[in-house]
Amino acid sequence: MTEFWWNACEEKRKIHWVSWKEMCKSKANGGLGFRDISDFNQSRLAKQAWRILNVPDSLLSRLYKGRYFQSTDFLSCGKDSRPSYTWRSILHGRELLSRGLMKSIGNGQDTNVWIDKWILDEAPRRPVNKQCLYDLCLKVSDLILPSGRWNGGLLRELFPPADVVRIENMDIGNVHDKNIWSYTKHGAYTVKSGYWFVANHPFVRPTPLSARDQFRIELKNRVWLVKSTPNIKMFLWRVLSGALAVSDRLRTRGIQIDLTCKLCRNDTESICHMLFTCDAAQQIFVQAQIPQPASGFSNSLEENFAFVLDLMEDHSLLAPTRQAIPWILWNIWKHRNAILLAGHQESPYTIAQRAKEEATIWFQVNTEIPVQTTTNCSLSASDNCWYPPLNGQVKCNLFANWRNRNLLSGGAWILRDHYGQVIFHARDAFTCSPNRLVAEFRCIIWAMTSLSDLHLPEVTIASDLADAVEAI
Repeated sequence: MTEFWWNACEEKRKIHWVSWKEMCKSKANGGLGFRDISDFNQSRLAKQAWRILNVPDSLLSRLYKGRYFQSTDFLSCGKDSRPSYTWRSILHGRELLSRGLMKSIGNGQDTNVWIDKWILDEAPRRPVNKQCLYDLCLKVSDLILPSGRWNGGLLRELFPPADVVRIENMDIGNVHDKNIWSYTKHGAYTVKSGYWFVANHPFVRPTPLSARDQFRIELKNRVWLVKSTPNIKMFLWRVLSGALAVSDRLRTRGIQIDLTCKLCRNDTESICHMLFTCDAAQQIFVQAQIPQPASGFSNSLEENFAFVLDLMEDHSLLAPTRQAIPWILWNIWKHRNAILLAGHQESPYTIAQRAKEEATIWFQVNTEIPVQTTTNCSLSASDNCWYPPLNGQVKCNLFANWRNRNLLSGGAWILRDHYGQVIFHARDAFTCSPNRLVAEFRCIIWAMTSLSDLHLPEVTIASDLADAVEAI
């Protein structure tokens, strides 16, 4: 894959300026978002492990259970003395799956308090114990009162206050505990979430980034927001990644080459010099009427790049000027290559005007023209219209509100007949919910419980809680 990306000619071997590991990082982390083949393969194998875990009656599950884990369960079984290649591959996927699994509490009878992971924080974990001695055989069901509520006194005796709050916010019921995947809303494992997890939670903790590296990543994130062609955005990313074949970068790869700048024939050719501090580049900036720093461009590529990115967002500049900046940088690079490869040199004015013309044409083609539409004033501008139920029936609309896991969530419902007349309505606040989906389910359960107390014969329930409705 690396050879394909950097090498367009089969008979020549090109320089790999950026490692494959760096390019596989997400764009938010400074990479290009390519899939790492090894991690992607493991995330797909974890899908097979998930099926064996959750569909024990399938032919595949029964086959492997009879061969490899007759007397134990799938998550704790070993490799066996003579494992097949397929079984070793599935265990490789299980390794990833086990890191993101946690117990979803129902009645608590199948979950060990101190051994199983059933607390979801930034990652699934076991609860923190504030006592020196504890019972390893303690089940979560031992923390639940016969009335079906948490035993608050016992929780405060065993766990620190932060964990007590998290546990008391868990919904419990008369169902068996089950394993769920922590990194999807619905709790089922997906290849996409598995790859995201393994890419963002490596076994080896990465080296902390320096302030300069972090600043460079922030600049790369801004590059993808620049209004320009895809190839120019890629060029700007390569500028910040040091992936241009200028003289000083070629020297770092052991190539003995003249370090003199091809544009000004004075200083050492670096990426920063070529684009910003070179006399020829600055003349192009002047001809394009692009402002420069009061003290001139510095020797820091990141500082200079941040300056021109700020200019692109500075609306005090004329639109054609600020919009042309990416094309100016791109044409400086092309002009340097034309001198080196073809011996063709142009004036700064010609380069600046060509860059502006290219930018103007691109914006003319890619600017959306607003479509004028005539609307009937009697129609609602919103798509969220209320539709009445059938004659003789009633309809309940409900809504849930959630901001973050540390604040109370809320819900409201309103019951109307087929004329639109309000019959009943209510609103309530719920305990802190870990995510929006949990808040939506709590709202639905509360609304249905309230409606059942009204003893209505038939009720149509409608909601825009898309995630909860899809899960149901």
